[in-house]
Amino acid sequence: MIIPFLRLRSPKFKTRDCYAYFASFMRNYFPNILIPTVVHEIKELPHLNAVINHCSLLLDYHSNKVSNVLKKRNMDLRTFVTPWVMTLFTKGTSLKLVYEIFDHYMAQNDKLFLFYMVTGLIVKNAEKIIELDAEDDDVLFITFVNRKMKEESLATPEDVAELFKISE
Repeated sequence: MIIPFLRLRSPKFKTRDCYAYFASFMRNYFPNILIPTVVHEIKELPHLNAVINHCSLLLDYHSNKVSNVLKKRNMDLRTFVTPWVMTLFTKGTSLKLVYEIFDHYMAQNDKLFLFYMVTGLIVKNAEKIIELDAEDDDVLFITFVNRKMKEESLATPEDVAELFKISE
């Protein structure tokens, strides 16, 4: 997530300034969920787990059909949602779209909006998920959910705007 900030570097805008902007962004806009805690002598991210459980409840409410498909296939949201949450959808996304995501996200001014974005992206793809489930091809289904869903759904600035609209 720091790369977009480092790309701002110039002779007048030093690396330390990029890091300061990044730190400010994380403090002001990113939920404080990546703090490890020792649980039974193992470092875990309990806040991240709680957030993903929250996303699961939101999905149950907003698209029970998709939720049931994922449960039927024993697909835990953690398997594909964790990178979205940890990177604010930036992993594998073009820099141009990362800036679009950041612009829309900061305009929301809500650290918790990220979780509605997760649900929104899944709901946006509900029809495709249900269609792939009916085909009963595990490889296609898993490939779509784990990789292609985000890639195909966030390919243009219009897609980003649509995700934010769905997520509201």
